Amino acid sequence: MTHFRYVIALLLALTATAHAQDLAVTPGTGATLKGFTCETTKTCLGKVLINSSGTEVGTSSNPIQVTVANTGANATAVKVNVASGGIASGGIASGAVASGAMVDLGAQADTACASDNGTCSLIALQKRTNQNLTSGIVAVGTPGVPSTTNVLSVQSPCNATAIYDASTNGSTELVALTSGKTIYVCGLSILSGGTANVKLIYGTGTACATGAANMTPAWQLTAQVGLVQPNVPPAALATAASNALCINTSAGVPVQAMVHYFKTP
Repeated sequence: MTHFRYVIALLLALTATAHAQDLAVTPGTGATLKGFTCETTKTCLGKVLINSSGTEVGTSSNPIQVTVANTGANATAVKVNVASGGIASGGIASGAVASGAMVDLGAQADTACASDNGTCSLIALQKRTNQNLTSGIVAVGTPGVPSTTNVLSVQSPCNATAIYDASTNGSTELVALTSGKTIYVCGLSILSGGTANVKLIYGTGTACATGAANMTPAWQLTAQVGLVQPNVPPAALATAASNALCINTSAGVPVQAMVHYFKTP
């Protein structure tokens, strides 16, 4: 009986020792099974995932990829929630998300949105923005933009000059109208050779006679007196769309003027 108890104690000791380390199995050539501590005090065999070729997966060089089929009459959408910061910078490789896979984002082939605030994908809205920048126009009523008129982007140059040198009593056209376009004045200089009131106006018809409207006050000038305004904010001095730009003098005295301007594209 004592000998039997000794054998049982020895077997228990060997078993306890085996649980605390990797287990060696030798069926012929031998193999090593990796173990780890589980349930606080127990030892469990380590397991890894392999694919159909027997290659380990779930490693940095062979990550697990999941493809979800969502087709057929009974297809169910799969929703995946990713915590904020759950994807590291650069964690999604280029091309990993197919074009059009994210409905709100859109697809590369999406056409530009028809309006600045339309119900479109993000890509379509960005294409609309690019069109606005290319044309130099920001639509009326866009948040952060004055709603009184269209506004040119900083890419629009003040690239034209109109010159007046005459002794006309009345209005003279400086810049002809273009249908649908606005004339923006960005600088001017005027000198009078006699007493006259001089102003800029806009309108249609001959010498802006139809629908004439004042753009500036009537400056009261005398001989050898003038004014210079080299930098005028474009939105502050502009004609109405499809109108011409004219100069108006109240007397037939010599007046010289230079007006720098541009038209909307």
